[in-house]
Amino acid sequence: MLTFVILEFVPFTKLWVNADFHLYESQRQEIVERVYSGELVPNVEYNSSMIALGSEYSKVSMGGNEIQIQDINGLKYVFFFTFRGILDNYSGFLYVPDGGDPINFADLNEEDETQIIKYADNWYYTSHH
Repeated sequence: MLTFVILEFVPFTKLWVNADFHLYESQRQEIVERVYSGELVPNVEYNSSMIALGSEYSKVSMGGNEIQIQDINGLKYVFFFTFRGILDNYSGFLYVPDGGDPINFADLNEEDETQIIKYADNWYYTSHH
């Protein structure tokens, strides 16, 4: 009975997402700075908006150690995967530059299939299903 109560009421996913954000926040911020400086540029042959990260960043973006960048109205958005499903199912942390709006990134404007939660200045946890 206790196991059922724990499984039902302890928000394991939320705890994991919070831990992941705080554990890798400084590395993600460093990557964003490297993207903005031009040091990191798209380098994935099959997708011109993806950057494959080196082994020193093996934990910051799941499902292939790649990040996605998108330039929207002159503002550069950077997305780090926490889950990378088939087709358009994904979740992760999105860096939104000053003056930007997370709803502008990719397909996050689909309200019925999207979740956007602000984590810190410029940082959002997003999921799309």
